[in-house]
Amino acid sequence: MKLKTFFNGVALTLSLAAISAAQADITLRHALTGETLDLSFAKKGGNTDKFKQFMQTGKNPYNGDAEAAKKGESLYMTGCSGCHGHEAEGKLGPGLADDYWTYPRGLTDQGLFEILFGGANGMMVRSTSTSAPTTCCTSCPSCAAFIKAIRKRRSG
Repeated sequence: MKLKTFFNGVALTLSLAAISAAQADITLRHALTGETLDLSFAKKGGNTDKFKQFMQTGKNPYNGDAEAAKKGESLYMTGCSGCHGHEAEGKLGPGLADDYWTYPRGLTDQGLFEILFGGANGMMVRSTSTSAPTTCCTSCPSCAAFIKAIRKRRSG
């Protein structure tokens, strides 16, 4: 009987490990340090099906979604345009609408999320600030969808 209980416990542990692995097939890293990003600092509400899909594939499911890009535009205009410009042309911060990126990973969906959430080497208010988390995990992909849409418009 004890042996059966032991094997049931092992089976349950392995099942839980497999579920956790399936929910996060990618590892998000800080653009500068390479340290794993701690998503627990994000505002609540980011554990949606779309975000889970992103965490499995590293591909932004909001790309090409006009409604998500509109939400991302609102977030961008509020939190990003002051430094990066209303058309992502760059001001105090670098331009985001061209193919030159200080951190080339920003050209990928995963890399852009990492920069938006974890910050980079500027004055950017990072979402991981322990004193004031500013972003939920679904805000970054929406904002990234807007940045990709504006890059696409500008490149023709």
